[in-house]
Amino acid sequence: MSESTSEIIKVSMAQQMATTELAAMNIAKANIPLSKSEAAEYKSLFQSAMVKAGANQEALQQAKPIKTVFEPTNPLADENGNVLYANIDVADEFIKMTLAKRAYEANIRVYNNLSTMRSKALELGK
Repeated sequence: MSESTSEIIKVSMAQQMATTELAAMNIAKANIPLSKSEAAEYKSLFQSAMVKAGANQEALQQAKPIKTVFEPTNPLADENGNVLYANIDVADEFIKMTLAKRAYEANIRVYNNLSTMRSKALELGK
């Protein structure tokens, strides 16, 4: 197996692992209220990630990284009784996690198949 092929598989597997970890972190944070400073930091990080991904101004304006929920009894509620949460769709995060897991498993199968093919090619050369 060539070095470039194994490097591609390695990079792809690392990306799928990172995607899985990010989805898990998002699921963990989905229902945790944010303070005003945390919400501002989250919004800033979200927008910079969107810019790096190549989002245009219209996409940035439509994106809603923070959602407000009326919970007047929550200690983090503002003067209007609203609490800030990260706008995370848990179902979407589970889908991302499942897709990343399947892609990771597919990379393992590709690696194993390439190793088998290489071994067979070496046997033919004897």
